Amino acid sequence: MKRSIALLTEYDGTRFSGWQSQANGRTVQQVLENELERLFDHPVRLYGCSRTDSGVHALGHVSHFEARGSIPPDRIPYALNAQLPSDVAVRCAREVPADFHARYDARAKRYVYRICNTRCRPVLDSITAYHEPRPLEVIAMTAAASFLTG
Repeated sequence: MKRSIALLTEYDGTRFSGWQSQANGRTVQQVLENELERLFDHPVRLYGCSRTDSGVHALGHVSHFEARGSIPPDRIPYALNAQLPSDVAVRCAREVPADFHARYDARAKRYVYRICNTRCRPVLDSITAYHEPRPLEVIAMTAAASFLTG
């Protein structure tokens, strides 16, 4: 029996060369596909809602794949997370209609860019925030941000 399964993942992109598989470099898609193939014992092609660049993190990246077997979707995250490296985790899995596509059925995407505006560089936020010790020009930033909407 073939089923379509959607995954919600999060990952720290620091040591990844982006989401999409490529010949050179470690990618989120490759890491997930390897574990899915081990779990389901057949080749798996994972389709993502979007690609990310090298070093980009994700809190809620949706992807989907076709699977044979009877593993209940609510057990898939536990089985995968027991084997996945510490910089990627599956938050949940759900069976979806056969015509579901993570990329084409996406309703919205949200990108967050964080600036740590302090004189001293941050330690704990150094991976997920840009450090800018000088005062910010908030009015100019607000005006420029309006061009990014959409």
